[in-house]
Amino acid sequence: MTAKQKILLDICIIIASVLFLVFGIGGYLISSITDGSAMLVKKTLEKDLLEVQRKKFPELKKQFYEAQKELGQLDNFLPSAEGLINVISEIEDMAKASGNQNQIETVSQENNLKTIDSFTVRLTLRGSYASLHKFLLLVKNAPSAIEITDLRISKLGDLAGIYGLNANSSESVMEIKIYLNDEKD
Repeated sequence: MTAKQKILLDICIIIASVLFLVFGIGGYLISSITDGSAMLVKKTLEKDLLEVQRKKFPELKKQFYEAQKELGQLDNFLPSAEGLINVISEIEDMAKASGNQNQIETVSQENNLKTIDSFTVRLTLRGSYASLHKFLLLVKNAPSAIEITDLRISKLGDLAGIYGLNANSSESVMEIKIYLNDEKD
């Protein structure tokens, strides 16, 4: 091999080595920059999302407390089995407040109140049609979850005197379902 060929071979080897280093290191650097850029974009998006959530946090906190307050009101609306006596007393108070004579008895035959989600009572009202209407309005606006499931109205007529009422008075017999809070202990 001549000196000229040897120099050309050495130059080719040097150029190949330089190209290998440039493309090898350059490719690695470009790959690193690309990965770093993708990570930077991802972290920027996460930061922006956290910023949006941070700005929404006071509103979400307010909504949470409002929902919690409404759930507390629901607990009052649906009494526990232990609060059943209070609801029955409320029904009797509504009957008296509307100007009716009343008699209340239980219909549900459940022995264990912790296993049921409602309880039914039968209420007999005696009074004027206007006082019955007043009672029904009170039930409609009651603070507890109660529902009249059966209602029979009849005129007392001659029997009115037995109860100290006038002949135009009515007797109303209704079944009232009291819904209970179904959270079991």
